[in-house]
Amino acid sequence: MAGIAYNNTLPNPSNCCSGWTIGGSGSLVGLVEDAQMFTVAAGQGGTVSEISVDLGWAAGDNGAFVGIYTNNAGAPGTLVGSLVALPPALTFGTPCPACELSVFGSGGTITAGQQYFVVVTADNSTWDAWNQNGNGILGQLDQNTGSGWNQFGGSLLGGMEIQTGGAPTPEPSSLLLLGTGLVGAFGVIRRKLNR
Repeated sequence: MAGIAYNNTLPNPSNCCSGWTIGGSGSLVGLVEDAQMFTVAAGQGGTVSEISVDLGWAAGDNGAFVGIYTNNAGAPGTLVGSLVALPPALTFGTPCPACELSVFGSGGTITAGQQYFVVVTADNSTWDAWNQNGNGILGQLDQNTGSGWNQFGGSLLGGMEIQTGGAPTPEPSSLLLLGTGLVGAFGVIRRKLNR
Protein backbone atom coordinates (compact mmCIF):
# COMPACT_ATOMS: atom_id res chain seq x y z
CA MET A 1 0.00 0.00 0.00
CA ALA A 2 1.29 3.43 -0.94
CA GLY A 3 1.97 5.95 1.80
CA ILE A 4 2.65 9.67 1.87
CA ALA A 5 6.13 10.25 3.23
CA TYR A 6 5.82 14.05 2.90
CA ASN A 7 3.23 16.48 1.53
CA ASN A 8 2.97 20.26 1.90
CA THR A 9 0.32 20.80 -0.82
CA LEU A 10 -2.76 20.02 1.30
CA PRO A 11 -5.27 21.34 2.18
CA ASN A 12 -4.39 24.37 0.03
CA PRO A 13 -2.64 23.99 -3.34
CA SER A 14 0.61 25.79 -4.06
CA ASN A 15 0.72 29.47 -5.01
CA CYS A 16 0.70 29.86 -8.78
CA CYS A 17 2.50 33.16 -8.89
CA SER A 18 5.33 33.02 -6.36
CA GLY A 19 8.18 30.57 -6.43
CA TRP A 20 11.88 29.83 -6.11
CA THR A 21 14.02 30.29 -9.22
CA ILE A 22 15.59 27.25 -10.89
CA GLY A 23 17.86 27.75 -13.89
CA GLY A 24 20.31 25.94 -16.11
CA SER A 25 23.78 27.38 -16.65
CA GLY A 26 22.77 28.71 -20.09
CA SER A 27 19.41 30.13 -18.96
CA LEU A 28 18.49 33.81 -18.61
CA VAL A 29 19.07 33.56 -14.81
CA GLY A 30 22.22 31.41 -14.91
CA LEU A 31 22.77 28.29 -12.82
CA VAL A 32 20.37 28.01 -9.86
CA GLU A 33 19.68 24.56 -8.37
CA ASP A 34 17.08 24.28 -5.59
CA ALA A 35 16.95 21.75 -2.76
CA GLN A 36 14.36 21.45 -0.01
CA MET A 37 14.86 19.50 3.19
CA PHE A 38 12.03 17.25 4.36
CA THR A 39 11.53 14.69 7.12
CA VAL A 40 9.95 11.34 6.23
CA ALA A 41 6.68 10.87 8.16
CA ALA A 42 6.50 8.21 10.89
CA GLY A 43 5.72 4.79 9.44
CA GLN A 44 6.10 5.99 5.84
CA GLY A 45 9.65 4.94 5.01
CA GLY A 46 10.26 2.59 2.09
CA THR A 47 10.90 2.67 -1.62
CA VAL A 48 9.99 5.98 -3.27
CA SER A 49 7.20 5.35 -5.77
CA GLU A 50 6.35 8.95 -6.73
CA ILE A 51 7.84 12.43 -6.48
CA SER A 52 5.58 15.40 -7.27
CA VAL A 53 6.79 19.00 -7.44
CA ASP A 54 4.84 22.14 -8.32
CA LEU A 55 6.82 23.86 -11.08
CA GLY A 56 6.09 26.67 -13.51
CA TRP A 57 8.07 27.25 -16.71
CA ALA A 58 9.38 30.75 -17.45
CA ALA A 59 11.77 30.44 -20.43
CA GLY A 60 14.08 28.10 -22.32
CA ASP A 61 13.45 24.58 -23.60
CA ASN A 62 11.41 23.40 -20.56
CA GLY A 63 13.45 20.51 -19.18
CA ALA A 64 14.09 19.73 -15.51
CA PHE A 65 15.21 16.84 -13.31
CA VAL A 66 14.30 15.78 -9.77
CA GLY A 67 15.98 13.48 -7.28
CA ILE A 68 16.12 12.67 -3.58
CA TYR A 69 19.44 13.15 -1.80
CA THR A 70 20.72 12.30 1.66
CA ASN A 71 21.19 15.07 4.21
CA ASN A 72 24.90 15.85 4.54
CA ALA A 73 25.19 18.33 7.43
CA GLY A 74 22.34 20.50 6.14
CA ALA A 75 23.17 20.24 2.43
CA PRO A 76 22.29 17.69 -0.26
CA GLY A 77 24.63 14.70 -0.06
CA THR A 78 24.40 11.46 -2.05
CA LEU A 79 21.69 10.77 -4.63
CA VAL A 80 19.20 8.15 -3.38
CA GLY A 81 17.90 6.11 -6.32
CA SER A 82 18.15 7.94 -9.63
CA LEU A 83 17.79 11.42 -11.08
CA VAL A 84 14.57 11.51 -13.10
CA ALA A 85 13.47 13.80 -15.94
CA LEU A 86 10.25 15.70 -15.22
CA PRO A 87 7.52 16.14 -17.84
CA PRO A 88 7.38 19.65 -19.39
CA ALA A 89 6.06 22.25 -16.94
CA LEU A 90 3.08 24.50 -17.61
CA THR A 91 3.69 28.25 -17.86
CA PHE A 92 4.51 29.95 -14.55
CA GLY A 93 1.27 31.45 -13.22
CA THR A 94 -0.87 28.40 -14.09
CA PRO A 95 -3.06 27.71 -11.04
CA CYS A 96 -2.05 24.71 -8.94
CA PRO A 97 -2.70 21.77 -8.64
CA ALA A 98 -2.52 21.85 -12.48
CA CYS A 99 1.13 22.92 -12.08
CA GLU A 100 2.04 19.64 -10.31
CA LEU A 101 4.58 17.47 -12.14
CA SER A 102 4.93 13.83 -11.08
CA VAL A 103 7.46 11.13 -11.80
CA PHE A 104 6.87 7.50 -10.88
CA GLY A 105 9.19 4.68 -9.92
CA SER A 106 12.11 6.95 -9.15
CA GLY A 107 13.42 4.32 -6.74
CA GLY A 108 15.60 4.70 -3.75
CA THR A 109 14.76 3.81 -0.18
CA ILE A 110 14.07 6.41 2.49
CA THR A 111 13.76 5.87 6.25
CA ALA A 112 10.93 7.16 8.46
CA GLY A 113 12.02 10.02 10.73
CA GLN A 114 15.14 10.80 8.64
CA GLN A 115 15.79 14.05 6.76
CA TYR A 116 16.44 14.14 3.03
CA PHE A 117 16.48 16.72 0.24
CA VAL A 118 14.41 16.92 -2.92
CA VAL A 119 16.64 18.60 -5.51
CA VAL A 120 15.31 20.15 -8.73
CA THR A 121 17.75 21.10 -11.49
CA ALA A 122 17.03 22.59 -14.90
CA ASP A 123 18.65 21.60 -18.14
CA ASN A 124 21.02 24.07 -19.82
CA SER A 125 18.57 26.73 -21.08
CA THR A 126 15.53 26.23 -18.85
CA TRP A 127 14.30 28.79 -16.32
CA ASP A 128 11.61 27.41 -14.00
CA ALA A 129 10.04 28.48 -10.72
CA TRP A 130 9.23 26.08 -7.87
CA ASN A 131 5.78 27.33 -6.77
CA GLN A 132 5.66 27.99 -3.02
CA ASN A 133 3.20 25.94 -0.97
CA GLY A 134 -0.12 27.58 -0.06
CA ASN A 135 -0.15 26.30 3.53
CA GLY A 136 2.54 28.50 5.07
CA ILE A 137 4.90 25.56 5.64
CA LEU A 138 8.40 26.84 6.30
CA GLY A 139 11.65 24.93 6.20
CA GLN A 140 15.16 24.84 4.81
CA LEU A 141 15.72 25.77 1.19
CA ASP A 142 19.22 25.37 -0.25
CA GLN A 143 20.38 26.97 -3.50
CA ASN A 144 23.49 26.25 -5.54
CA THR A 145 24.61 28.89 -8.02
CA GLY A 146 27.85 27.11 -8.88
CA SER A 147 29.88 27.71 -5.73
CA GLY A 148 28.21 25.23 -3.37
CA TRP A 149 24.97 25.05 -1.43
CA ASN A 150 23.73 28.12 0.46
CA GLN A 151 21.14 27.48 3.18
CA PHE A 152 18.06 29.62 3.76
CA GLY A 153 16.25 28.46 6.91
CA GLY A 154 12.69 29.55 7.65
CA SER A 155 11.80 29.81 3.96
CA LEU A 156 8.34 29.20 2.50
CA LEU A 157 8.94 25.86 0.77
CA GLY A 158 7.95 24.93 -2.77
CA GLY A 159 5.03 22.53 -3.14
CA MET A 160 5.98 18.84 -3.17
CA GLU A 161 4.76 15.36 -2.26
CA ILE A 162 6.77 12.17 -1.79
CA GLN A 163 5.02 8.77 -1.85
CA THR A 164 6.45 5.43 -0.82
CA GLY A 165 5.27 1.86 -1.10
CA GLY A 166 3.01 0.03 -3.51
CA ALA A 167 1.71 0.70 -6.94
CA PRO A 168 -0.60 3.66 -7.55
CA THR A 169 -4.33 3.01 -6.98
CA PRO A 170 -6.06 2.03 -10.25
CA GLU A 171 -8.47 4.54 -11.71
CA PRO A 172 -12.22 3.66 -11.57
CA SER A 173 -12.51 2.93 -15.32
CA SER A 174 -9.73 0.31 -15.04
CA LEU A 175 -11.56 -1.33 -12.14
CA LEU A 176 -14.80 -1.33 -14.15
CA LEU A 177 -13.03 -2.97 -17.10
CA LEU A 178 -11.51 -5.60 -14.82
CA GLY A 179 -14.89 -6.30 -13.19
CA THR A 180 -16.64 -6.65 -16.56
CA GLY A 181 -13.97 -9.12 -17.71
CA LEU A 182 -14.35 -11.20 -14.54
CA VAL A 183 -18.15 -11.33 -14.90
CA GLY A 184 -17.74 -12.49 -18.51
CA ALA A 185 -15.21 -15.16 -17.53
CA PHE A 186 -17.50 -16.50 -14.79
CA GLY A 187 -20.39 -16.59 -17.28
CA VAL A 188 -18.39 -18.72 -19.72
CA ILE A 189 -17.31 -21.11 -16.95
CA ARG A 190 -20.90 -21.41 -15.66
CA ARG A 191 -22.24 -22.13 -19.16
CA LYS A 192 -19.66 -24.90 -19.68
CA LEU A 193 -20.48 -26.48 -16.30
CA ASN A 194 -24.24 -26.48 -17.02
CA ARG A 195 -23.84 -28.41 -20.33
